[in-house]
Amino acid sequence: MARLSSYLDAWTPVAVVLSLAIATTWLYYLVQDGVLSEHPVRVHETDLVMQSVQSQQMNDQGRLHYALKAQQMQHYADDDSSLYQQVWFTEYPDKGLPINIIADRAIRLGVEDQVVFLGHVVLTQPQPKGMKPLIINTPQLIVFVSSGVGIATYPVKAQQEGTIIEAQTMLFNREAQRVELTHAHILYPTPASPHF
Repeated sequence: MARLSSYLDAWTPVAVVLSLAIATTWLYYLVQDGVLSEHPVRVHETDLVMQSVQSQQMNDQGRLHYALKAQQMQHYADDDSSLYQQVWFTEYPDKGLPINIIADRAIRLGVEDQVVFLGHVVLTQPQPKGMKPLIINTPQLIVFVSSGVGIATYPVKAQQEGTIIEAQTMLFNREAQRVELTHAHILYPTPASPHF
């Protein structure tokens, strides 16, 4: 039995090298004979570049749903995505006050109503009279425009009236008026000390 074990130990490296050689030859055959070339790799090239872009989308009732301004827009035909530089995005909900998002970059993904804001992302929501706006900072924010859902999977810092909330992630649903935060910390402003 010991002799069989030593033979297996001696031939294992040879078997591994032989199996790698067979796999390499098979892959070479597939590529050279065009078996894999029937499904060519899509080339992600720009087909349209625009400067100082402004666009608006109306909702089903004909009212303004959102407005987008960008310093530059690059469109990619292979997946119908667009890359925007220096973005100002404003959503006008049916109920409530508008929400503004400013970002270094944004990517609109294909036919989906999804926008990924990147870089220094600042979300601002005005509040009723007498209150300061809610300001949220994060490096990345994914927004599903038609449903009003947003996801931040990177750290988030929200500020309003001196109160600061820091969280690891954020999920908000505009229609349900719901915000979920993970690992959140709230820092309240210190009250002014009385002067004697």
